[in-house]
Amino acid sequence: MKILKVFKKVLKLLKLNQLLKLGRIGKYSSFSILFILGTLLSVYMFKNYIGTDNTVVTDTEQIITMQKGDLVSDVTITGQIKFSEKDDLKFLSPGKIAKILVEENEYVTLGSVLAELDDIKLTELAKNVAKAKSDVATAQYALKVSESNLRDAKETLKTSKEGDSVLIANKEKAISDAKISISRSEFDLSFYLKSGKQVDLDNAKSSYDVAVFTKNNASKTLDIITSQWDTNITPFEDDISVKKEIYFKELNKWFGLESSEEFLKKHTDILNEWKMDLHKIFSESTIKRDIYLRPINDKNTQLDELTIYGWLHLSPSTIGKENSSADIWIDCKNTSVLPTITIGNSSINKTCIDKSLTDKWEDYEKAIKKYNEKILEKNKAIDSAQSTYTNKLSLYRTAKQTYEEILSRSQTDKEKQLNDQLLVNKESLKKLEDELKDLKNPSKLDISILELNVTKFQEIVNLRESELKNTEALYKNAENILTGAKIYAPYDGVITAINKNEGDTITSAQNIMSIANPNTLEFNGDVDEVDILYLSSGLEAKIQTDALRDTELDGTLKSIGSSSNSSGGVTTFSAKIDVSIPNDAALKDGLSATARVITKAKYGINLIPIQSLYGTFDSPTVKVIVNGQVTEKAIEIGDSDSNWVEVISGMNETDMIVMEVPDIPTADIRGGPPSAEPRSNNSRQKR
Repeated sequence: MKILKVFKKVLKLLKLNQLLKLGRIGKYSSFSILFILGTLLSVYMFKNYIGTDNTVVTDTEQIITMQKGDLVSDVTITGQIKFSEKDDLKFLSPGKIAKILVEENEYVTLGSVLAELDDIKLTELAKNVAKAKSDVATAQYALKVSESNLRDAKETLKTSKEGDSVLIANKEKAISDAKISISRSEFDLSFYLKSGKQVDLDNAKSSYDVAVFTKNNASKTLDIITSQWDTNITPFEDDISVKKEIYFKELNKWFGLESSEEFLKKHTDILNEWKMDLHKIFSESTIKRDIYLRPINDKNTQLDELTIYGWLHLSPSTIGKENSSADIWIDCKNTSVLPTITIGNSSINKTCIDKSLTDKWEDYEKAIKKYNEKILEKNKAIDSAQSTYTNKLSLYRTAKQTYEEILSRSQTDKEKQLNDQLLVNKESLKKLEDELKDLKNPSKLDISILELNVTKFQEIVNLRESELKNTEALYKNAENILTGAKIYAPYDGVITAINKNEGDTITSAQNIMSIANPNTLEFNGDVDEVDILYLSSGLEAKIQTDALRDTELDGTLKSIGSSSNSSGGVTTFSAKIDVSIPNDAALKDGLSATARVITKAKYGINLIPIQSLYGTFDSPTVKVIVNGQVTEKAIEIGDSDSNWVEVISGMNETDMIVMEVPDIPTADIRGGPPSAEPRSNNSRQKR
């Protein structure tokens, strides 16, 4: 019956603790209350079952047992909660403010236009951009011309120094042809002097008839070849369209991208422009993201997050890294042949996202290559036919002109013409022989002149490159200034201040308004130099604001200042803590707050009060009751704070510990003196 009464009293106390919601009451935690109850129960049972006449313990001793609990050490910092992302916004050029499109405390989204200069200023800046763009085009053309001149000068110098074998061979062939022409001219003159005009007329008429036939035949051949190639090239054009559409469908399949010439490039190039890759898109962290969370909308890319969400969370196929057991691999760079997976009675190859996209892109490039090869063949065939036709047309015109001239001229004119032609051929031969001599033996003066030309053109190219860089910089600056005639929101945030009004004339250095990101908060405070050595980046922190005392925020120590601050003889260091914002918290910039940085924490360990220890620091003992007698027992201890010490070994939870305490009422027993601080509030104790 006595035990039943004890448990009823304990249950009443536990109900009281439940009403307190196991929370912290002043400086006492729920753990402390339970510890007190356990101690009271131990004392009561000891008095009833070991003896009420105090034959084992004295009036200044109490009996307790080892308890499970937490040992936490922390450093307390006072300070304020601040927006960590704040910016002052300004125009990049002076002018008159035409519109301010927001109000203070208004929430704006990334890229929203917040303010504009007047139209007169915008027009002026747009003209500056157009002129700068034109200057860039002019500079680019001038550079190309200069580079072309430099290439020609270098090639000429190289040819002159080394001797161009092709030019020499061509010149020697031209000399041989010139000698043949002289022989022919001599024969023609001799034959004409013997045979007269009729032979020329017959030959001219025959040549004319042949020229008419060959010209007409070449024209028909050109038309036929052109028509045939127009028909033959169509399938290759269609193949390009098909392969392009297949590639666009593959991009849409994996990324949800719409068909657009903007994405007609290799998928790796597309992702690189967005600073993304396949592993970031289909990463483990993304796959393990809660399926009920909305997909994250990355505004820096054009990826369709819903498509990727579907692959990661709605597809029956799993996605993983190469050589994993997943149905779909992200890449397979080290796998030449994809393994097969069995579904029912069917076996299919695993899917590799990177390989699938690469194969489709390479098919498209192969189609373009085949098309270009056919275009080259077409152009060669048509050019050849066109060249033949042009040649035949020229022969036709020459034959016609010759025939008509022979019909109208006298024999004396013909003889003079043949003599003149013979003279021209001999002069041409002499000129060719002189040129061949110069090719084989260039003079030093000629080489020096050519080298000077190369140097001159190189200097011109350097000048044009410098001019182009300058015009490009001016163009970029003009574009930036035009863009800066409007103020855009640099991120999602709240307008915290507006410093100017519509109609104000401003300079480029004046702050027009301020913006802050309410979703990025940090705690700023000062740490006493006594505590600084216990702190390091990454430690867990708990923050409580003066305005929201019932809300405790989680945080992580971000940084400790490298230099100290001194005031009133106290030396401190600045500390910054990244704050996690609960969904239901409405926090403001500048709220006063207190942060507890957890420097050491152990949870669910064996604890006893420090005052129950005896012996030395190296060989601690406790007094326990064994067979009704008090005896000392050696134990191994670990970390401690000002009130509690961790028991590593040497004790059981059933051991009855005798602890000497001041003369206090039993109701005040909690494993230490009434004034003892609970360990959860120890702010500086270190071991």
